[in-house]
Amino acid sequence: MARFQDAAHLEALGLVQLCCERLQSLPERIEQRRSLLESGGGVLLSAEDLQRRLKQEETALRREQAGPLRLERQRLVEQLRRNLEAAEQGMDEREARLVALSTRLEQIDGGLRHLRRQVDRQWPSSQATDAAMAEALNPLDAALDQIERLLDEGSR
Repeated sequence: MARFQDAAHLEALGLVQLCCERLQSLPERIEQRRSLLESGGGVLLSAEDLQRRLKQEETALRREQAGPLRLERQRLVEQLRRNLEAAEQGMDEREARLVALSTRLEQIDGGLRHLRRQVDRQWPSSQATDAAMAEALNPLDAALDQIERLLDEGSR
């Protein structure tokens, strides 16, 4: 039985293709930003700055309505909490960047495994709607977006 041949699946398959292209370019992007990832050794994270930023973002999160912006802000607050904990443990900027990158790569791995399980269990094309495909790809896209921001930090 051939799946995903209906014209209605074009958008969903386009989402998968875009995600795959982003994943394929990731090693090159990481290599291009190697100097950023290797910099900051010995420069301790500022717990005071992180605490101030965390309070600002937590306040903004409480005011944020439901939706994609709230989800992004929640992710930011969680990352700031992890960074604050790392700063309190004496982690330097380089280590924090590498931990953040590693965490996002693990999220991508989990997202890919989830998508593969759906396809492997013969995901009926009638259930593979644009919304279902977008939901399956959302963790991958979110992790890739966070990696992009992490890699772009040093170019500003």
